[in-house]
Amino acid sequence: MVENENNIITRASLIQPDDLLICVSLEGKTMAVIAAAKEAKNNGVNVIGVTSKYNSDL
Repeated sequence: MVENENNIITRASLIQPDDLLICVSLEGKTMAVIAAAKEAKNNGVNVIGVTSKYNSDL
């Protein structure tokens, strides 16, 4: 689990395609979480986003 916004994108770039990244954001608008999800997705990682909003950016 990564709670420090400064480390989240770095950690996302280190996970492998056979890993799963679960991103949690109340409204799905936290830019660091969105950037980490995109970085992981670009590296072939499966990503699950959990938010309280149906049409969030995440």
